[in-house]
Amino acid sequence: MLLFTLCFFADLENGGKALASPPGKWKKANVRFDSNTAFESLVVSPDKKTVKNVGVPQAVPDNPERFSSSPCVLGSPGFRSGRHFFEVKYGTQREWAVGLAGKSVKRKGYLRLVPEELIWQRGLWLLRRLETDSDKLQKGSGKIVVFLDYSEGKVIFDQDGEVTTIQANFNGEEVVPFCYLGGGVSLTNL
Repeated sequence: MLLFTLCFFADLENGGKALASPPGKWKKANVRFDSNTAFESLVVSPDKKTVKNVGVPQAVPDNPERFSSSPCVLGSPGFRSGRHFFEVKYGTQREWAVGLAGKSVKRKGYLRLVPEELIWQRGLWLLRRLETDSDKLQKGSGKIVVFLDYSEGKVIFDQDGEVTTIQANFNGEEVVPFCYLGGGVSLTNL
């Protein structure tokens, strides 16, 4: 089971190294999954802390906020300023991604998980695995920390000590936590 724990402790001011306790420079995000955005095979728990891809369409209303073709879900809160972060623990499942999306991200039809579609993400992909991804699969679970520095236009990922920075242009748009869950993947916000 892929377990995503949205806890929070890191500091990029410390040379890109994660710390055991949060510094005051980054604000902890208390992320909750939004069931109104969840793809039909994703089930969000009543407390909005857990989401799982059960692989079977659920009886959910078709609303404009819901992803219609991609197993994705958005979270809250949204951000228009500041420096925020959250941590995600993952297991050995394949086909998952975590990051941020523009609030106006396309929900209907095929979705490409790229900045041009207002999605800034990192994860593990079954069909596009690199050797480094294969090594991560053999290693088992790990963690990825997502940092947002809104004013600097940066989304920073620290995946088990590998730091990647994406320069982003938010154009004043609100950005929200974003997750893609392949079959059988489960995420829990602790």
